[in-house]
Amino acid sequence: MTETVTIRGDNLTIDLVLWRKFGVRGVELVEKTMALNPGVTSAYLPVGTVLELPDLPAQETAAQPVVTLFG
Repeated sequence: MTETVTIRGDNLTIDLVLWRKFGVRGVELVEKTMALNPGVTSAYLPVGTVLELPDLPAQETAAQPVVTLFG
């Protein structure tokens, strides 16, 4: 479920907002956020901008081989 946030500080970018919210950086999340907010066109978000954030994608964990020293 998407979440809506209002920008309340100066010099914030979409990447920084996503990092503060989710603790991760990534082009995929920035692209999804840009798609959800077609009116956002500048690098820095003006104070008062309402931004819709995408859901954090599910982590895909691949099985890791177990290495043992004692056979």
